[in-house]
Amino acid sequence: MTENRQDEIKEKKMDELYRVIIKPRLEENRETLCKDLRKIDLIKNDVKIINTKRIKSGLVVEMKRKEDGDKIIDLIKTNTEDGKYIVETLTKRKPQIILYGLNNEITKEELENCLIKQNDIEKEDFVIVHNYKVKYGTNWICEVNGKSFKKLVGWRKVNIGFEKIKVREYLKPRQCFKCWRYGHKGKDCKNKKICVRCGDDDHDNENCQKNIMCANCNYQNVKFNRNIDSKHSPNDLNCPCLQNEIKKVKKYIYYG
Repeated sequence: MTENRQDEIKEKKMDELYRVIIKPRLEENRETLCKDLRKIDLIKNDVKIINTKRIKSGLVVEMKRKEDGDKIIDLIKTNTEDGKYIVETLTKRKPQIILYGLNNEITKEELENCLIKQNDIEKEDFVIVHNYKVKYGTNWICEVNGKSFKKLVGWRKVNIGFEKIKVREYLKPRQCFKCWRYGHKGKDCKNKKICVRCGDDDHDNENCQKNIMCANCNYQNVKFNRNIDSKHSPNDLNCPCLQNEIKKVKKYIYYG
């Protein structure tokens, strides 16, 4: 079996997992979460867990069977103090799109009106999330339902006033701009600051003259004996590690 085929099968299995998120209701309960979970006898209750992941807000538990997820929810509610933890199914979010380089003067209301009247999008089908200024205008991020997503991304451009505006899917994994690893932000980072150019931690990147080396891809090569091309920066859009993180993000998006 080829490596690509093995990856496809692995991704399909990951998509079929049932996920439950457990969050402490109060900050002081965060330290007792694992202690309370250890009191639950998974074997006695015939619950099979595939994986657990620590996240900033709590813990994600992954299972193959929905009934295991339902049991986990019931067990936590009956074996911990009432209201101590928030336990819920981790649902997929709607896809997001990015509209590139709009006029800086356009308002949120004007953009909504253009999407509705010029592009036949229903008001309830989208929500404008936020925007940010770039060199040539302002980029806008919108959350849309599956039907409108396929329509707009398929067009590749939308009508906004007298302009044709480029539209793409918006996928941005959380990346730290201190250590360049994924899954957290710089303000929460406990790692050493990494040079974005060469990946070393003993100097600032402003005056670095070393060869370009992606710290993330180099880590994969050293840690797991892989052979990934690492001759690029960790914020390169074609970085293999970034593309892998994008795949992970897409697992939590509902395109239906």
